[in-house]
Amino acid sequence: MNMTQKKPDGFTNQRILVVPESLSVHCRNHPIMESIYFTDIGFFPYAMHHFRERSAGALGTILICCVEGSGWVQTNDGRRQFLSPGHTAIIPAGTPHQYGADEADPWSIYWIHVAGSQVSLFVGEDPWVASLHARDLKRWIILFEQCWELLELGVTVPSMLDGSQIIRQMLAILHHYRTNTLHSDKQNDYLMQAIQYMKQRLHKTMNLTELAQHVNVSKSYLIALFKQQTGYAPIDYLLRMKIQRACRELDMTDRSIKDIAAQLGFHDPYYFSRQFSRVMSISPTAYRQLNKG
Repeated sequence: MNMTQKKPDGFTNQRILVVPESLSVHCRNHPIMESIYFTDIGFFPYAMHHFRERSAGALGTILICCVEGSGWVQTNDGRRQFLSPGHTAIIPAGTPHQYGADEADPWSIYWIHVAGSQVSLFVGEDPWVASLHARDLKRWIILFEQCWELLELGVTVPSMLDGSQIIRQMLAILHHYRTNTLHSDKQNDYLMQAIQYMKQRLHKTMNLTELAQHVNVSKSYLIALFKQQTGYAPIDYLLRMKIQRACRELDMTDRSIKDIAAQLGFHDPYYFSRQFSRVMSISPTAYRQLNKG
């Protein structure tokens, strides 16, 4: 009989840490950590025959980030999703599940069990898989390693506090993908093309027609896309980019407000000041006088 071998853990060069229950209780009652903390964290390299099954789910939300090889995750809907490098599976607390490494090409995975009152705000309450772009995957791994380095110095309240804030950043990366799961790569390309075009022309005036023609979409489509992805209409987004640049000029240079306005395509400095005040709730002059840092 040809049987598939299964093992939950125990892999060469693995890293694994389980937070003591007494410390987890402290996290649950901590004014900062109660929103997001972790209970288990680890790395399984080349996890041959790795397999887990939890018929009642886990107490916390499980994050599994595949960096090499491949594997699979199956949740209570019976659907099996396959993971390859860059894929991160999110299994919410209490979700019955199974997962395991591919027999021919076993995965290497970073994994974390997270808990807290705000976890679902970042990753939702249903299982899903994020496909991280290379830049975000690299950042996610760097954050994991930073968290691990803290814990190697000792699993203490301070290290858990610092680690929980790192985990929050990792969840924020996943949140970005969650809010964009309904958008195709083509839609994201349209958005990036438009924003890049804006950045290259902050010194000019621009209207919606010009921007839509550059991206080769309709004006109504571009408005809907920007509002959905950024919360602002395209020209309002452009205005905020210009004001952000103006803030930098006011902070870093002694140039006059009139010169800064002209550099950003505002031929009327009074109109620029009104727009600056609308976005920043303070005039350019008052902003420059603020004590910052």
